[in-house]
Amino acid sequence: MPMQTQIYFLLFSFFFLKDATGQQHNDAPDARGRAHLIYHPASKAMLLFDGYLNHPDSTRNNVWKWDGNKWEEIVAYGPGSRIVNAAALNNKTGNIEFFAGWGKEAINDKKNDLWSFDGMAWKKLTADTIGTRDHHKMIYMDHMDAFLVYGGFDFNFKNDTATWLLKDGHFTVIPGKSPGACGNFALTYDPYRKRAILFSRNFLHSDKPADLWEFDGNKWEEIKVPDIGVTSTYNMVYNNDLKMAIVQNAKGETWGWDGRKMTKIAEGGPAEFGVALGYDPVRKVIGAYGGYGPQRTAVSSLWELQNGKWKKIVDNGRWKQVSINKYEKLDPSADITIPGERWAHQMTYDEANNKTLLFGGSHGNKILGDLWAWNGSAWEELTLGGPPPLSKGIFVYDATRKVSVLFSGADSRDENSGDTWEWDGRDWKEIKSKGPPARVHGLGAYDYKNKNVLIFGGFGSSGALDDTWTFDGKEWKLVNANGPKDCLPHGMIYDETRKVIVMITVMLNTDAATGKPNNEMWEWTGKEWRKLSGIVPSITGLQAFASFSNEAIILYDGNDGATWKYSSGKWNKIASSGPGIRMGHVMVYDKKRKRIVLFGGGKADTAIRYNDTWEWDGKEWRRIK
Repeated sequence: MPMQTQIYFLLFSFFFLKDATGQQHNDAPDARGRAHLIYHPASKAMLLFDGYLNHPDSTRNNVWKWDGNKWEEIVAYGPGSRIVNAAALNNKTGNIEFFAGWGKEAINDKKNDLWSFDGMAWKKLTADTIGTRDHHKMIYMDHMDAFLVYGGFDFNFKNDTATWLLKDGHFTVIPGKSPGACGNFALTYDPYRKRAILFSRNFLHSDKPADLWEFDGNKWEEIKVPDIGVTSTYNMVYNNDLKMAIVQNAKGETWGWDGRKMTKIAEGGPAEFGVALGYDPVRKVIGAYGGYGPQRTAVSSLWELQNGKWKKIVDNGRWKQVSINKYEKLDPSADITIPGERWAHQMTYDEANNKTLLFGGSHGNKILGDLWAWNGSAWEELTLGGPPPLSKGIFVYDATRKVSVLFSGADSRDENSGDTWEWDGRDWKEIKSKGPPARVHGLGAYDYKNKNVLIFGGFGSSGALDDTWTFDGKEWKLVNANGPKDCLPHGMIYDETRKVIVMITVMLNTDAATGKPNNEMWEWTGKEWRKLSGIVPSITGLQAFASFSNEAIILYDGNDGATWKYSSGKWNKIASSGPGIRMGHVMVYDKKRKRIVLFGGGKADTAIRYNDTWEWDGKEWRRIK
């Protein structure tokens, strides 16, 4: 997962606790994820601090203390708002230290400072500079009398794979092989074996289970461990009584590493991503707080693990942002396992994994950046990271390279993006190739015959576009600069029967006699667009268009709820019932199940948006519940 994945992941992914009128509860921490939960000996309690809100400007500066009975707030604002920093207990001084991260302006406020917390107040420490740092981790190694600092990104946004030791404010780099570029990794220290333990998903091998590495102070060693269902993790903690490094997976299972083997020690615990883990050696319990769930929700629950059993101690529910500085507590029975309401989203069919993919879209003034997969029976949210939120973009599956290509669209600033991203079934990757001008409402399809992604038209900064480009995975090529003009691209698919790409355009000018759009149908010869003869249904834009096996092309017109079929060179209306009146909906063909999948859309000139799923089996529409 590239650097940009991490950056966008932080800027739009997280929602935290306030009550329904936007007021923070003052008797417990806000809901949050990716926080620090560290035992502080002098306080005789675990301290919770940092963690993400929806925007870094609202990050909490305070510290919360959990003594096993109640939460107590410690007002200590020293470093100011801070996120994606690293923190650990200095066992020599007894203070918690943290290094670098981002300030309240996030990516535009990168830090390289070192702070210490004694349980009451923060103090800025004098330290060397190794440049700004974010998304890194640090842990105190007793036998080295120093902190190990590893990973994350440097001031140039490059993955830092150097191994650093921090002692008395001085940084020293340790030469030799390292675990490489790590994403969402965890770091802890085994005081008995005198090893730092790193558990991570490696950026370069993201198709594999998480890697485990150990560092003895001189060199790193990779340890082969079985797959325990962890492809991405945020936190580990060392349990002195079990003499194990503890890690939590997304199934709520708890595993321990003793230097020889992985052992499952508990189940039924927190299953959210980004949960904070801490260990209280006096009470002999592991604490877990917060984390993120489906649809960008965050939880405010505190769990404790003791004697092999998890118990939820405090739970103030699951929360989601509904507008700027306003949050609402979700009904426990609410279904958050399906995509939210939206229109103008992007969809494609992943042939390698037999899943329909849905990315982004918009709802009200909010542009979305979530990725979902539909397997025919359930929706699954795949990742929190990747491209920035986008709507009205182009999403095409490349069957040769087995990746889904996402190009352009409108971002959260209502500006057209010209970025190219690829989804390989597990991770996003940004493609650094100079591409077509940025646009919205462009069309795209995969050309199975010529083995490339083909896109056409849309609207750019200068108005309607009529250019045609291909992408082979390495570079974009302009192949035709004079396609159909003055049109709103409506739909594009690959006609498997005739082995050509077919496109419908909605002309911006209307028929003088009827007042309806002059719609046209085109096919791509490999060099140019050729207009097809015949009458095309008189529909407006933002409707849905998909192939159906090798039998026909199906069009769903949300203006009147009619379904049209194109076969043997003719269009025929074949159904008048189904998903109902809507626009901005999207549909794709599921090749394995031989179903067209339609999702979402909305009513024009209203704020109504849908998140319903429909399927067409060749005869009728059926809503999937």
